[in-house]
Amino acid sequence: MAKRGEKVATQERLRQSDKELRELLDYYLFATLHLYGIIELTDFLRIIQQHHGVIINENEFSYLMSNWMEEKGDYFLYKNWIVDKSLRDSLGDIDKLAQKQAQYTRYLPDPFEYVLYADDDYTDNPYLGALSVFLRRSFDLSTMQAMQLIKISSKKMSAKAMCEAIVKAQPSQYMCDLEELNQLVANFYPYERRPELLGNRPVDFVAS
Repeated sequence: MAKRGEKVATQERLRQSDKELRELLDYYLFATLHLYGIIELTDFLRIIQQHHGVIINENEFSYLMSNWMEEKGDYFLYKNWIVDKSLRDSLGDIDKLAQKQAQYTRYLPDPFEYVLYADDDYTDNPYLGALSVFLRRSFDLSTMQAMQLIKISSKKMSAKAMCEAIVKAQPSQYMCDLEELNQLVANFYPYERRPELLGNRPVDFVAS
């Protein structure tokens, strides 16, 4: 009886504001998973509380978001993790990613910067513009195509692998200055925020 009463009380408390709260959680999840790829539910709820003063427990999160997650398909629950949809078909990579992240302290920007990452195309990488211009010029790409190529290739685990992915993705009739491409990628890659580094950048770990 107590459990049923708690459930009713939770639903009553959330009924008036659940739409607004669900939208806030959804928006923050986009930002969160853009930065980290995965996050433990308790850590996510802690960030929401820290940034907005919203105190919500795991049962309330489930009440608000379970059906929403199934309908939208942008993220899902795996064990105690909230996971980006890109990992849906590779569940084994979730545990590997979690193990890598355990070595690092989470990059946690202030609320104003944090929400910028809800836009999947947002980056604070200062070298993005130069690389994008080069790709558009060298391979006759639109801005959108260049950005998509950068996004996909930057998931590689080294600057060299990123260069190789860029060249491989282009039709053979296109030639580019490989030396310039290598330099542009060498500038870009260390400043890209990476999920396996918990939102940090490779350059953040280079001794000054």
